Amino acid sequence: MGTIPFTPFHWGLALLIQAIVITLDPLGLFVGSVINDLEGIYSLIFPNSGVPLHGFMHSLAGAFLLGLLVGIGSFFTHKLIQRIDFKFDNPTPFTLPHYSLKMCLLSSFIGTFSHVLLDAFLYEDLQLCYILPVENPLLNLISWEIVYFLCVVCFIIGAVILAGRYRAYLTDDELV
Repeated sequence: MGTIPFTPFHWGLALLIQAIVITLDPLGLFVGSVINDLEGIYSLIFPNSGVPLHGFMHSLAGAFLLGLLVGIGSFFTHKLIQRIDFKFDNPTPFTLPHYSLKMCLLSSFIGTFSHVLLDAFLYEDLQLCYILPVENPLLNLISWEIVYFLCVVCFIIGAVILAGRYRAYLTDDELV
């Protein structure tokens, strides 16, 4: 497979997960699902740095540490946004959801680990146990075409579910 370091295809799975588990923190989930690729972007900008495209941040330990950082960052971002007074000339009051630290962490872990899972099927240089010389058991179990296709299908299904939920919200129906 190619060496594209940042792929928005990860958002397909994240959107479906968000649509199914609506209580997840979308900021933690969506940032978590792509932040691992900062490593690849860095390695392309600085090719002599020695940083691999799919190194530590694409391991299980790296996904855990990134999940912690994104989750904590998401929690404090929500706290900061909550302090801003949102007023609209809308008869319906607009309130932002309150996310606990636990929910922000869970959402970001789902994002970072789903990123590693998807990439594990595709990239030879990805090591799930970064320091240990253990082969990646998921490599080539699913072709890259199928992985990308599933990501697109997840995006479409997730968008349809969320659009239905939004429509139900606007019409005061029960959320599906």
